[in-house]
Parts: sequence; C-alpha cells; structure tokens
Amino acid sequence: MRMIHILGGVASSAVIVAMAVVYLTADEAKAAVDPVEIVYVDRVVERVVERVVHVPMPTRPGQDPEAIFADAGTEDLYCLAQNIYFESRGESKVGQEFVGWVTLNRVQNSDFPSEICRVVWQDSQFSWTHDGKSDQPRDAAAWATAQTIALEVVQAYGVERDPTEGATYFHATSVRPSWAKKFERVVQIDNHIFYVDRG
Repeated sequence: MRMIHILGGVASSAVIVAMAVVYLTADEAKAAVDPVEIVYVDRVVERVVERVVHVPMPTRPGQDPEAIFADAGTEDLYCLAQNIYFESRGESKVGQEFVGWVTLNRVQNSDFPSEICRVVWQDSQFSWTHDGKSDQPRDAAAWATAQTIALEVVQAYGVERDPTEGATYFHATSVRPSWAKKFERVVQIDNHIFYVDRG
C-alpha cells in the first residue's frame, strides 16, 4: 500500500486540504488496484486529521466506468454544476470537487437514479432543491468555478481514484442529521462531512 501525505490548515474549525497529484506510468495506471492510503494532516497543530484508504470505485454490473460520463450532455453538466454551486460554492476547490464526486457516486449506486439530473433533483436529497429560493446562480465567478469543477470531475470519474472513497452522503458541520449514524464517516473537508454506506 502506497501512502501519500496531504498537508492542510485549519480555518474556522474547518479542515482545508490541498490535493496531491500522483503521476502513474501506463502499466501502473492499467493495474492500479492496490489501495492508497491518503493521510490528511492539520499543519497548524501537526496532527493527522483523517486517514482515507482509496480503492477503485465498484461499478454497476455491465457498466464501463470510463465511458459512463464520457458523453455527459449539457443538461447533465448543468445539473452537476448547480449542485456543486448551491451545496458548496463557499468551500475550497477540494470541497467542491468532493460534492461533485458524491453526486456521480450516487449515479453509480443502484440505491439512486442512474442519471445526473435525476440524482440532483431526487426528492429531498439536496437542500437547495426544495428551499423555495431561486435555482439560478447569481455569483458569476462562483458559477464559472462550479462549471469548471463539474467538467473536471466528470472527466476524472472512473479514470482517477475516487478521493471520497465512494461517499454518497454528506452534510454541513452545522447540522447533525440522524441518518449520519447509519454510515461510515470518510473525511471532513471544509464545512462538510462525507460518509460512505458500507451496508
């Protein structure tokens, strides 16, 4: 098992994490099935914040993970960007990427719809979709960032290791939903805590 250390800092009790880039040879990429342990380190107090073991994401039977989102349409990308924008526009780039990965992990999970827009708009799953407010992005810079991240996550999905370890749930640190007790916590990024359903 390889180990990667990622240094971060703390701001407003939120962990800020910098992404590490790992370059693989063609053979390594083809045979990249060995787990990689990612260690998130709080640089301020020099302690390990979280340890996450990354493994390849299992897919639904008969699906090619590299091709699933390869031809994602404009509507799909728009829905994904909306979810990233409304759920995490105040977060770091990593925090926004994690929201994107969770959304796509749901598409891959048989417990959720199999299309991006249907996952995003599934009843009462993401708070912004039923808060009675406008669903039109108003912050142009944040919207441009969300769109860029949406495209990057779609292009990486099934090709790169999932940094969320297959997480399909998250919530803000300001709330304590009862459902969180049923799942395994993966990591806290900024003001969100991410969970995976191992059941």
